[in-house]
Amino acid sequence: TISIDGYFSSTYLNYRIIFDSILTDTDDSDLNIRVNTSSSADSSSNYYYASARTYLNSGANAVDSTKSGWGQDKWLFDDGLEDDNKPAVLDLMIYNPLSTSITKVMMASYWNLFSNGAQYNNHRIGMNWNATTALTGITIYLSSGNFETSSDTSKNNWTLYGYKN
Repeated sequence: TISIDGYFSSTYLNYRIIFDSILTDTDDSDLNIRVNTSSSADSSSNYYYASARTYLNSGANAVDSTKSGWGQDKWLFDDGLEDDNKPAVLDLMIYNPLSTSITKVMMASYWNLFSNGAQYNNHRIGMNWNATTALTGITIYLSSGNFETSSDTSKNNWTLYGYKN
């Protein structure tokens, strides 16, 4: 689990978090996201999302698909992650996380090589957390296994950017 919490402030209206080199210690693990409120991951059924995915497989066949969730307990970025040197990348935009008058909206781009090694995925995802509670952060976690641990500091990194209005 990676929890990024306590960084949102009134100095910035919107935030961007880029996760580079997401690697797991278990093959075929799905990436999930929850928002944090009061410094804890929220597991309510307030998660809504729609994604469009394009992927290219080893036979050079390009395929489009969609996935959505209504009233879920997390946002699910399906398709298993590789457990070796094939990192995933997640670019997440969080709009007005400190507001207590509007629901939370996020957008993400997510790229990964499918766990069978024969398919490259490109996801675009629109997300809504249907509550007006201020957010303190986000938590990303895996459906199974753990994020790869290593002394290599180029793995499982994230960078946070704040955008003023």
